[in-house]
Amino acid sequence: MSSDRVLDLNLDRLIDPGPGDGVRTALQELCKLIFNRSKNLVVKIVGCKRRQESTSDLEPVIYLNGFFYSNSDPYILTCAHGLKSGATDFFALMSDGSAFNDQVPIKLEPTHPPQLHGAMEAVGDSTYMIGFAGRDAPQLSSNSGTISSVGFMGYSGSPILNMDGFLIGMVQAGHDPNGSKQVTAIPAQGINMFLQTCGDTLPGIKV
Repeated sequence: MSSDRVLDLNLDRLIDPGPGDGVRTALQELCKLIFNRSKNLVVKIVGCKRRQESTSDLEPVIYLNGFFYSNSDPYILTCAHGLKSGATDFFALMSDGSAFNDQVPIKLEPTHPPQLHGAMEAVGDSTYMIGFAGRDAPQLSSNSGTISSVGFMGYSGSPILNMDGFLIGMVQAGHDPNGSKQVTAIPAQGINMFLQTCGDTLPGIKV
């Protein structure tokens, strides 16, 4: 599966509100369009630890989101803290209908995804986020927001798109010293710089 659609969903001029249409309705239709065109590119990653040597006796220890990233090979991009959870086996739960119920095993390999073509965004610009909101979420959900405020607990590893359908970042979960819920996002430019710096030694996830 290619990630071309998550990088460029070809949304230009598909939503053109007429004189009698409200801006809110137009934005809702645009968000629905982005969701439908990118939902099959987002996966729920389950990290498991083996209770015994048998691969059939696995205990889930972490839940993350991820998304298909590479333009050529089917790589999945997600947050690095999931790889430090002690999990020995990772599974990608797909969201495209019946395939969601099938656990697709994935393995860690040295990877170097291609350059990320993320758009430069400014504070206050509208954004759109797609992912599985927490460990018990069986279905994809979405949220919209702005650059200064987008982020919800449970969406760690989810892609963040601008309102043109371009990938501009990834959700990274966190919290502040006072204990209140706060989520930060890694901008696309930072991801791109990190990948270029790591070279071929980057630990990634490959289907």
